Amino acid sequence: MKKIFTIFILLSSISLSSLLAQTITDIDGNVYNTVIIGTQIWMAENLNVTKLNDGASISLVTDNTAWSNLSTPGYCWYNNDQTTYGNTYGALYNWYTVNTGKLCPTGWYASSGADWEALITYLGGGSVAGGKMKETGTTHWSSPNTGATNESGFTALPGGRRNGSSGLFSDINNTGNWWSALSYNSGSAYFASIYNTASSLSSGSSAYPKTFGYSVRCLKTGGTGIENINNYENIKIYPNPANDKIEIEGLQNCTIEIVNIQGKVVNILYLMNINNTIDLSKLSGGVYTMKIKTDNRIIVKKFIKQ
Repeated sequence: MKKIFTIFILLSSISLSSLLAQTITDIDGNVYNTVIIGTQIWMAENLNVTKLNDGASISLVTDNTAWSNLSTPGYCWYNNDQTTYGNTYGALYNWYTVNTGKLCPTGWYASSGADWEALITYLGGGSVAGGKMKETGTTHWSSPNTGATNESGFTALPGGRRNGSSGLFSDINNTGNWWSALSYNSGSAYFASIYNTASSLSSGSSAYPKTFGYSVRCLKTGGTGIENINNYENIKIYPNPANDKIEIEGLQNCTIEIVNIQGKVVNILYLMNINNTIDLSKLSGGVYTMKIKTDNRIIVKKFIKQ
């Protein structure tokens, strides 16, 4: 017999879990929010560090010619203005900095092509992933900021770029570019980009010179240990999208957290029966993540409340 759960605990000040609530601090003391997206844990902010994680300094290069001639690690602030740009959008790094393997805090690493592709797949494909990652509104993104919902929590910002040939800065507020650790050839490497005029995310389709200055996002080594529910054929959650109720079959003796797109836990349940009906009537319409905790694993599933 199915049991209807009406337990609804509004915890507006509690984040997704200790994992999502985690922050990470770099060697300079900068503190970054993090976000779980699928089985990955990403920094939810662009990197802003000026040293490698072993304490070695990265060269701050302001001169255009010197920047374009670099073949060693270097960084800069957009328009050489940390106060106006760096504190919001992070630093811009050439690819040689990424390639040290020491740019991110210990236990974290600079995103690779495979990481971006996994992110794109989880968010529903390259044509929509960018919109789901972009910060909403036009405080930082130029209008029209097409398709921006930030439902992933990635909070992509348009930090622009520094040209690797001329050393000139461009595209602030219009484009976000992030290096991939994947090299294309001796002179070029892959990157990911999002635009204010599109909801797409482009990754791995082109490579630019390693002298370009792009933003960097880091991931936690080993990910979350969270599994996608699609890996378990005996577990069924339906309908999706749902109205006032959602059915769960094949799970018992587990805890479920329902989390909104802001990362707040809005419902906590304990399932004892093998088949259950969850009451969604008190939830507002939107995208939610169901985080299912059993004795030995954590499983996640996204659903839409209509």
